[in-house]
Amino acid sequence: MIRFRHGMTHIQRIALTLACLLPVCHDSFGAGPNPADPPAFLPKTIIVKMKPAYRNACSTNFIDLPEINRFFNQIGTNRSAKIYPDKNPQSGTGKKFPDKKVDLSLIYEITWTANMSVDEVRKKLQATGLVEYAEPHNLPQLLFTPNDPNLPSQYEHPLLQSFDAWDISQGDTSVVIGISDTGTDIDHEDLVNNIKYNYFDPINGVDDDGDGYIDNYRGWDLGQNDNDPSSNDVGKHHGVFVSGLAAASTNNGLGMAGAGFNCKFMPLKITDANGYLTKGYESIIYGADHGCDVINCSWGTKGGNSAYEQDVINYATYNEDVVMVAAAGNDNDPIPFYPASYQNVLSVAATNNMDVKWGGSSYGTLVDISAPGDQVYSTWNGDGYIISSGTSFASPIVAGCAALVRSYYPDLNASQIAALLKSTTDNIDTIAGNTAYAGLMGTGRVNLFKALSTSGSPAIELDHVDIDDGYDGMWNSGDTLDMVVTVTNFLAPSGPLTLNLSTQSIDAEIFIDSSGIGPLGTEISGDNQSYPFRIRISDSAASGGTINFKLLISDTSSYQTYANFSIDINLDYLNLTENRLHTTISSTGDIGYRNPYQQKGIGISKDDQANMVYDAGFMIGRKGKVSDKLIGSISSLYDADFSILQSIRVIPSSLRADHESVARFDDSNAGAPLSVQITQRSLVYTTSPDDSYVILEYVVTNKGATDLDSVYAGIFTDWDIQSNDKNRAETDSAKRVGYVQNIQPGGWYGGVKVLSSTKFNHYAIDNNPTGSGGVIVSDGFSPAEKFKVISQPRNQAGTALGGGDVISVVSSGPYDIPKNDSVTIAFAILANESLEGLLENGQRAQLKYDPTLTGIYDTKGDDHTPRITAFPNPGNNILRISSQDQHPIVAVEILDMNGKLVCAWPHLKPTGTTVTLSLPDLIPGAYLIRTQDADGMSSFTRWIAAGK
Repeated sequence: MIRFRHGMTHIQRIALTLACLLPVCHDSFGAGPNPADPPAFLPKTIIVKMKPAYRNACSTNFIDLPEINRFFNQIGTNRSAKIYPDKNPQSGTGKKFPDKKVDLSLIYEITWTANMSVDEVRKKLQATGLVEYAEPHNLPQLLFTPNDPNLPSQYEHPLLQSFDAWDISQGDTSVVIGISDTGTDIDHEDLVNNIKYNYFDPINGVDDDGDGYIDNYRGWDLGQNDNDPSSNDVGKHHGVFVSGLAAASTNNGLGMAGAGFNCKFMPLKITDANGYLTKGYESIIYGADHGCDVINCSWGTKGGNSAYEQDVINYATYNEDVVMVAAAGNDNDPIPFYPASYQNVLSVAATNNMDVKWGGSSYGTLVDISAPGDQVYSTWNGDGYIISSGTSFASPIVAGCAALVRSYYPDLNASQIAALLKSTTDNIDTIAGNTAYAGLMGTGRVNLFKALSTSGSPAIELDHVDIDDGYDGMWNSGDTLDMVVTVTNFLAPSGPLTLNLSTQSIDAEIFIDSSGIGPLGTEISGDNQSYPFRIRISDSAASGGTINFKLLISDTSSYQTYANFSIDINLDYLNLTENRLHTTISSTGDIGYRNPYQQKGIGISKDDQANMVYDAGFMIGRKGKVSDKLIGSISSLYDADFSILQSIRVIPSSLRADHESVARFDDSNAGAPLSVQITQRSLVYTTSPDDSYVILEYVVTNKGATDLDSVYAGIFTDWDIQSNDKNRAETDSAKRVGYVQNIQPGGWYGGVKVLSSTKFNHYAIDNNPTGSGGVIVSDGFSPAEKFKVISQPRNQAGTALGGGDVISVVSSGPYDIPKNDSVTIAFAILANESLEGLLENGQRAQLKYDPTLTGIYDTKGDDHTPRITAFPNPGNNILRISSQDQHPIVAVEILDMNGKLVCAWPHLKPTGTTVTLSLPDLIPGAYLIRTQDADGMSSFTRWIAAGK
């Protein structure tokens, strides 16, 4: 799969990648095995119509007649529900035959559990004399076989039972599938008649329909902004192939059969003249606004999800009622792939002609459904046809099915259509070859016939999961979790629900595995808040592990479904959202996102601003050798030099900040390690005026056999503030800040400040391949370049008028670190709407953190003056503590830097503003002194025990 080159423009980043293999022509093809003939009727199911005389005894889910109830109890009835409760003799608009109107409101579907045949039950019900008829729930056997000559090449249709489905419905020309792709062959023999033509805007050079697009007669080329959506992707006519699978003309005596039969398709070309997919999400808006009922996206990318892109998906779903369908990706892994992994998108994995996962298909708990995608046959440019493989081609098959289902159920909304498709699949988890992916290929392989022939059943899906560990929300080894699940019913009302939770993981033990929810009506949600599941994470669970769960959902009838979800435990990253500046830090020095490919994290943002950073992280180097987790010498690959020693954890009741975390890592994975160990701490304050920055402290310890000299350490930040190409980097050496601004009116600022009392350095990178001098990261980031940017200055990047794509590296050094010795380096992460505010926040961070001062200041104070002082400092056995506020001290505690209590004097009798204490022998090092005055105010200071 194609991956992004670092430093590409934002449009190129969302320009996405084709989620498919390159098309490969084959000389022969097979139809694949035919499924077994379906039964003539549903087992243990019967259709019963009660006599009108007993109407008053017939409610929606109950027949209040003793003889009927006795029999229902005898056979173990688990469902008794009206199929058409509102279809009484007065229903309908027909006026020609008022005396012949049919009453459907007394028809029930009955299911049971006892070992009795359909015929036995039918006869016994007839014998009561209370029913008009009792009949099996027949399954139609009439088959419609199109006359397309290459139909035997399409093994997907027998698997989907398309012929049975087309006997029920052949779709409607008013239902439109948007094909967001590389364009189509507008003259192809099997596509030309199924294009959705806009007869209100013929090709005459005039915008006849006044929609802002001139002559958008057959869709639109968004990539080149013209009215010709023809494929120009030479050698890779991806969109042509996708178009045929969804909507090739069916039963026309030519070529192949599209899943959508009579449904039309709208070409939405998203590639520019160079073949870049520049208008993917714009095409979704265009298609939604121009009448598409379904939109297929056979493209996407790995990486952190985007709020903008999710907004586009939500607009299409909620504002315009569009069913969104997308390919799950071709990486044969469970890493989320977008847009398929966004909410409100049907994520489609690929299978072969034996219903086995196609080898390249991605999988995971975010996949919704599977469809044939291996060696499928479809249209090609120039009236051609070829065979190819990929989730790109499974996706349009599902899109065609969705269009056909929308034709047949026009009153269902987009969410209900998606739910119906997912709830009527064929289970493929138990097939040999799929057992390793059980629960990770969606609910199963799509079955078009089942989707059209299933009625009166609920469709319940997992909406979200809320987890409470009663502590820090990190879900670590030994934690006990309370889990509340919320489910939504999209279709027919359900009975009372039973929820059962299970897992195959050895890292979790479930103490409470069953819960319940009352009946759910159509499009109603419910949860198990009153009786949550309870899970304990094993003490031996691995760092950065994942626990997969299966949630079985059943009601009092025969309805049953399940949902799979997973939780990450012992997380090696932490989202810091406690104050106004939000970011993510990891156990290996990542900032903003957990690399590679921004899989986890929230970037860097402040208040209501969107994410402002593409990539960021800690880096340390010496004499041309650098350790980091940033882009490497090959622009598409990340280095992974840091190895976790202690996963990130929150320090409870921190004395240093309102929220503090700690992690430890070393550079043992580096090809040329420095042999250093880094202890990383984050310090976050939640009250104004200190709630607008995050402090990151790194204690670097030399664990090697020799002394280190000329060591530099810094923070790399690829700022993309409100855009990626309108930024300019600047330096304020006096305030020791490197910052980036968006040069447009109202543009924001982001920056990093050195807080340590050591040398400040800022290297501003013009990430522009055309050359502006200095280092360029977009073509790869070599060790020599990395050492240059942390050890040399470059004060500006980006032009004053036009800006550019810029990167800022703020560093400190050089340091000499003897073996087994340490150095502490600290930075503040800043963001603000003005430069003045940014620099002011930096100064406040400096006042909060300064290793050259003895005081750690009272977090409740606004004047930033020390409340207490401790002397001698450093000291040994005798300690004097003086209150600077002239408040008598009534209690003293000494704690180590992890917040562990070392010794305490809880009941001092105040004799003045200074107390003298006799200390026990303490290990040499830094300690915190916490005092309490008579008013209950706590104050802190740092004190050093020198040792003997």
